[in-house]
Amino acid sequence: MITPWSIESNAPGLIENTVVEIGKHFFSDFLLPFELASVLLLMAMVGAIVLARRDFIPDTLPTEDGVITSLQLPEKLSELESRELSASKSSES
Repeated sequence: MITPWSIESNAPGLIENTVVEIGKHFFSDFLLPFELASVLLLMAMVGAIVLARRDFIPDTLPTEDGVITSLQLPEKLSELESRELSASKSSES
């Protein structure tokens, strides 16, 4: 069966050459965009982790001095700290 898109019997050689060519282009012609995309994805991942680890609080809070501060996002308590806090609250009651 002959079609316009038929590939000869040496198809694995063509596939290997294609993969090699893509690799060469990634690390020569497209190195800068490839690295920029990796840095952008890394920054997005770090930002998502930071946002996931913080609790939201009101925009302004009065402090002990009476001064109103801007938005602060404290770190979440670890599981062990939260257990200790809930245990101390239940023992006080």
